[in-house]
Amino acid sequence: MKPIRPREFYISINIDKKNIEYRMVKGIPVKVSGVFVKQDLFAYKNTQYKKWVITEGKTGQALTDQSTHKTMQEAIDALITRYDVIKQSADPDKQANTHIEQHIQKYGISPRYKERDYDTA
Repeated sequence: MKPIRPREFYISINIDKKNIEYRMVKGIPVKVSGVFVKQDLFAYKNTQYKKWVITEGKTGQALTDQSTHKTMQEAIDALITRYDVIKQSADPDKQANTHIEQHIQKYGISPRYKERDYDTA
């Protein structure tokens, strides 16, 4: 599934234990050879910490720490490390797909993958 709005990037923000909201951010698509190749990844600079974060596009969930990476390359390196650690005990792509499906079932998919709702009234 490809994004319907490929130039828009959204992160998910926890409102409480049962609810999230999606917020648009200024993102940059990320492709890393051999790492989460089937995932829609993007990088953005967290406004609270002024640090770079790699995020998954269907859920808007961060895949790297939100408060430590000064450069986008540092965030990409952290993503590669995370992938390699997961790979030691599980299939990282399968694990990611399961997590994405569970998140979408619970909260819904990111607006990046939805048609716009237009109020015609």
